[in-house]
Amino acid sequence: MSRALRAELTSLGLAAAILAGLSGCGEDSDEEAVTSGPTPAAELAEPPPRGASPLLEDVYRQFQPPSADPQVRGSGRALRKGLRTCRGRTPLEIRERFIGESDLTAEQRKLVNQLPRFERNPTANFVAGQLGALVYEKSLPGDELATFGFQGCVYGLSLRLKRELAKAGGN
Repeated sequence: MSRALRAELTSLGLAAAILAGLSGCGEDSDEEAVTSGPTPAAELAEPPPRGASPLLEDVYRQFQPPSADPQVRGSGRALRKGLRTCRGRTPLEIRERFIGESDLTAEQRKLVNQLPRFERNPTANFVAGQLGALVYEKSLPGDELATFGFQGCVYGLSLRLKRELAKAGGN
């Protein structure tokens, strides 16, 4: 295996580990989450356009409008602020705007520095958007509301990706 390929795989492994922590994939209970496969497009709150490419359909499945938690005061406001801040912008623009205020770990900073590469090669899990939203999240005070800000921001960034993929023949 070449040194470049090994470095690329290590980088992608680090990205997957960080993003798994970002996306809240873990369960807080002892019960296992039950999944029955991807949600059919017709059942999504925001379904993809007819004739969408598989990549665009996956982006729609992954990035649905986030919901506020009625148990968390201010969660709706944090979602809306994240959405307003990030809608219409690129992940790189968000990184540049908030990197100076962000409290990122060294590992997160290293991964965020690779954002331009992820932005050039969009995937269904929209790594670039999640990294841009991470920088925004880490610039916010408080952990709980910052998480809702992250959700609003990544959704706002995904709206632009959805438009770009649709324009480029992604549907």
